[in-house]
Amino acid sequence: MSKPVVLDNKRRASFGPEFSPGDTFIRSVSGSRVTFEKIERDDVPVVKPVRRGKGKWLMLPRGLKISRATIAAAIRADRAAR
Repeated sequence: MSKPVVLDNKRRASFGPEFSPGDTFIRSVSGSRVTFEKIERDDVPVVKPVRRGKGKWLMLPRGLKISRATIAAAIRADRAAR
């Protein structure tokens, strides 16, 4: 049997060292029983900006092309993972 979790006066809970801040859970309520299931997220590719000079930034390295469809698919994948 798992250890019960008690809320503090601001309705916050501490789940122990096996979980990290920022972990995402799905809450399921069945009668008086509440269960939390951790969601594992896939890594989403991130493009870091490159300094172009004179205080300007280029969002992609020179010569790299990304289509609108690729960007839209990455955004949808990120939203679906939440």
